Amino acid sequence: MIKLKSFPIVHETVLKQKSEPIKDAKEAEEIRQELIYMFPNEGAYAVCAVQLGIHKRATLIKFPSHNKKPGEEPVYTFVCNPTIAKWSDMRVFVNEGCLSFPKKYKNTMRFNKVTVTYQDVLDGELDERALILDGIDAVIAQHEVDHMEGIVFLDRAKKVEPIRSIKIGRNQHCPCGSGKKYKKCCIGDGD
Repeated sequence: MIKLKSFPIVHETVLKQKSEPIKDAKEAEEIRQELIYMFPNEGAYAVCAVQLGIHKRATLIKFPSHNKKPGEEPVYTFVCNPTIAKWSDMRVFVNEGCLSFPKKYKNTMRFNKVTVTYQDVLDGELDERALILDGIDAVIAQHEVDHMEGIVFLDRAKKVEPIRSIKIGRNQHCPCGSGKKYKKCCIGDGD
């Protein structure tokens, strides 16, 4: 049994170490049990082994899309040795947080859709699997893979500039591209 660590571990030097692959089903099952034991009852989507001081490529995820019915037992997905195999061109800004940094939230940019290849334990062996995820599920998977690479969400923080509207004068060319003056074209649209 792996010696249990205090949770959460917030010391960045521990979190910024790259995790090693899990080599066999026995080791994977031991880590799964530690993750299940340490998973918070609420306020968390996932716990990664590195957050427990175990530098192995494993996480336990409670995907929101798999847990829609209140009152039912949560569905957890054990993800071992994951890789982001495919990703969409579209990205999303997310106000992201992490159990290892309580009450800290930062805007990050993530892929909106990803395919994750990973392993899980089946009949005493590591079994190859894949998940196609989008939205918040995709964001969670990317966050967890980052943990295993020694990257914390604060490293991915993006400053988001507010969109400012530009005042268009009545006698300026209309921004629609018609070539007409704004007062003779789209000034009344949207009123």
